[in-house]
Amino acid sequence: MAEYKVRAVGGANTLEHRVFIENQEGKVVSPFHDIPLWADKANGILNMVVE
Repeated sequence: MAEYKVRAVGGANTLEHRVFIENQEGKVVSPFHDIPLWADKANGILNMVVE
């Protein structure tokens, strides 16, 4: 199963605040296009991304 990390930039509640999702190599990925739907299809486990 792939591991993803969240990287926050800028202060919370400011216009500079951003949150990025990184893959195992530290590359920023799109949570809607790069994270697969199935975490474990055989067991019916899905990945879920909430905005």
